[in-house]
This record gives sequence, structure tokens and C-alpha cells, in this order.
Amino acid sequence: MKQKINENLLKNIKEMFDADQDLRNLWDNKDLTKPLAQWSGKNSAKNKLNFGLINYLVYFVDAAHNPRLHRIIEQYGYPTTKLLGKKGMLYFFVLIDHQDYDIDLQKACLAKCDFEKKHIANLTDRILLHEGKKQIYGTMFQRDSKGQKIISQPIADKKNVDKKRKEMGLGPLQIALDSMNKKFYKK
Repeated sequence: MKQKINENLLKNIKEMFDADQDLRNLWDNKDLTKPLAQWSGKNSAKNKLNFGLINYLVYFVDAAHNPRLHRIIEQYGYPTTKLLGKKGMLYFFVLIDHQDYDIDLQKACLAKCDFEKKHIANLTDRILLHEGKKQIYGTMFQRDSKGQKIISQPIADKKNVDKKRKEMGLGPLQIALDSMNKKFYKK
């Protein structure tokens, strides 16, 4: 007998996902991304990280989601496709992916949730980079030192990265880089 998707849990995870994505989609708002020091005039003290308001809001929401994610796992176990369905697992993955300050949670979910291969690659790379290691699949990007284009973060075996990406259902690295540069720099 097929297990029914937990609609109540799915609804809660979807609400968290929507808050996460709504906030992250505000990056195009120049008022929210300009450094906070510019908000109150020339004479205001600069914050050390020179972040815009959006950065603080994103980190706040990620932090607020953390205890909720832990409670979900305590109550239901580590989510699977049987419990949440394919879309629900995508929502849950995105929330876990953004828990960068709780690598233990990310690692546990990587080991115990049935994420899609491409999401496993992404979370694996994210964890490796936060541990000071090089990524395997080339899913993590950054701006170059001049802030003029998107480049991949360090990759352990760049020569074979496309082969590894293909195994995880990802396209070639160069296509991903071209797409990111088109999105962020219109290049």
C-alpha cells in the first residue's frame, strides 16, 4: 500500500520555502542591496561586511528556519519522497541547502534524505567548501576578484568534473557558468 504524502507537513515546508525564495528574489532591488552605510548618509559608520539589508534579512530567515527544520526531523524523521512527494523534497532541499551554519544538519540530511542526484551533488559541494575542501561537482560559484563575472569555486578534479556532473544529472560546467554570467551580468 502506497504511503500518503503528509499534506500538513508539506504545507509547512512550502510556507518556509516561499519565505526563503521571496526574500532571495529581492536581490534585484538596488535599495535593499546597497550597503547599509549608504542608507543614512555619508557620515554614517560603515559596517565591517558592508552588507545590504537583504543580506541580514536572508540570514535572519535562514536562522529562524533552523529550529523548525530540527523539529520537523524530530517529529517525522528525515523527510523522503514518500513523505513529501517530489516537489516537497525540492522545497526541503532548498531549505537545508541554506543552512550553511549548521553543517551537521546538512550532512545528516545528505545521508538520510532521498534527494535527487543533482541536489546531492550541490549539497555535497556546499559542505566540502564549508569544510575548507575543494568541491567535486562544480556546483558552487562566486564572483571573480574584479566582480565582473561568475567563476566556479575550487574544484578537486577539474579535468573530470564534467564526467562527474553528468553522473549526477548535471550539464557541463561551462554551460552552467555561461548561464550564471548571463543571469547576473547579461554576458
